[in-house]
Amino acid sequence: MHASPGEDRTRIKSLSALRIILSAMAIASFFYGFVFDLVLVRGTSMESSIHPGSIIVILRCAYGVRLPWASAYLLRWATPAFGDVVVVRRGISGSHDAVKRVFESGPSFLRVERGIIYGSDGSGAPKGRVLDGDSPLNQVREVYVPPESVFVLGDNDPDSYDSRNYGSVPVENIRGKVLFLRGNEEP
Repeated sequence: MHASPGEDRTRIKSLSALRIILSAMAIASFFYGFVFDLVLVRGTSMESSIHPGSIIVILRCAYGVRLPWASAYLLRWATPAFGDVVVVRRGISGSHDAVKRVFESGPSFLRVERGIIYGSDGSGAPKGRVLDGDSPLNQVREVYVPPESVFVLGDNDPDSYDSRNYGSVPVENIRGKVLFLRGNEEP
């Protein structure tokens, strides 16, 4: 039993629509898994740059490519640089994400003097950030940032839980670089 020519065209059109939908889903999954991600900011540690309720777009492959479910890079082509705003996994199990600004990449030493931590911006010019009075770093004169690690800080010094509290973060714990944000930011 043969189908009429009109029935064949309908079946071909249906298969084409299904292929288009499946292809679009595969492409979207690839971009979400390897290239871009959206993050809703909940904390205040990056105010005045990023406000709670803002949605940020991160470039997952800014520093390399890894499988979406793995922490190690398959291929890495860059290291986070001073001033990059990144999303890092922190905590004992890496279960908390935080938006922070890169202050220093390792290997390097940071100097601590009178409640201020100093690093280098790559040009040798000093840069300094105030330490909280309770920061464990107030008890040392130098902080070592190991290779393949970054020292990250929030922009809102008094309300930021960052490397001043938990130390350097391995580069593998960086989920991506913030490209842009949308939401409650100031114009």
